[in-house]
Amino acid sequence: MSKKKVRIIIIALVVVAVIVGVFFGVKAYNNYITQQQIETRQKDIESAYADFEATNDRSEKLKILSQFIEDKPSTADEISLEVVEAVEPDYTETLGKMKAYFTDDYNSVIKKNTFSDIDIKSDREKPISAIENLSKLIITVEDEKAIVFKSDNGGYKNISDTINGLINKYRKNFTDDYSAVIKANTFDSPEKIDDKDKLNNAITSLTKLKKTVEAEKSAVYGNDEKAYNNIVGTIDGLISKYKSRITTIEKEAEAKKEASYSTENNNTSADNSDNQSYESNNHSGNNSDSSDYSSGDSGSNNSGSGSSDNSGSSGNSGSGSGGGSGVYNSWYKNGDGRISYFNDSTGEAWDDQGNSWNWKEIQKNS
Repeated sequence: MSKKKVRIIIIALVVVAVIVGVFFGVKAYNNYITQQQIETRQKDIESAYADFEATNDRSEKLKILSQFIEDKPSTADEISLEVVEAVEPDYTETLGKMKAYFTDDYNSVIKKNTFSDIDIKSDREKPISAIENLSKLIITVEDEKAIVFKSDNGGYKNISDTINGLINKYRKNFTDDYSAVIKANTFDSPEKIDDKDKLNNAITSLTKLKKTVEAEKSAVYGNDEKAYNNIVGTIDGLISKYKSRITTIEKEAEAKKEASYSTENNNTSADNSDNQSYESNNHSGNNSDSSDYSSGDSGSNNSGSGSSDNSGSSGNSGSGSGGGSGVYNSWYKNGDGRISYFNDSTGEAWDDQGNSWNWKEIQKNS
């Protein structure tokens, strides 16, 4: 082999050795750089989680989570695929722990406010409190969903459906209760009811229900003003009907009372008129008989002077039996049934017991 060929071979071997050296050197360098990038990314992940754990401020945690999502390693940030693949497990695990802080809180509130049918029927305050707590939670979930449930619409739907399902269940329990009270106090053809107690009891029950609905409005109806106004309008309508019917019943009763009183007065007046006519005729006949008797028996002691007791008691001598002349302008029936007669022109007065007097003389002497 000539020296020239040997020299060429040696040069070729040196070139190959240099190339190989450069290749392995570059590879080693790249591996070093990659490892440095991986370690840097892992430290960034650890630092972000440390900051997340260090704060108790929910809004601050949400900001850290939001930034952590934005800083997700990606080849778009001129990071090699090798680095992305190397840090992805740590990143995914840390992201899950951060999100769990929020989702675990959601589930904790849901658990504390989940009650059985027996619970919500036996203790009215439990579902009211639960509705208020769950309503606040759904607002929180809505505010945080863009970050906590980013790229996880299924997780958001599960949480929101669970919350809304419980709220609707509890609200239905109340509205069913309201409807039951309304149904129990709704009468067919109330205008035909004459039982005031029945109507008053219904009014009392409906008035109490209205106060309950008003007190529970926020929990049961939330922002649904239409549903609230509908049930209050139904209650008010029934109360108004029943009150109107009671007023009608009372007016009808008063009208019957007045009609009965008027009939009784008319009957009494007719009886009094008959009695007065009878007494007048009877008294005139008695006096006429008495006058005839007195004039035909002048020798008797009853010569028109009446009884001595009457003369003494009245201070006046009347003519005829009992002292009455038989002519009177008015009469009076006192409480014990005794009737007195009066002659307005002469002042003579007498009663049906045989007593007589002159009221003008009594007034003059008094």
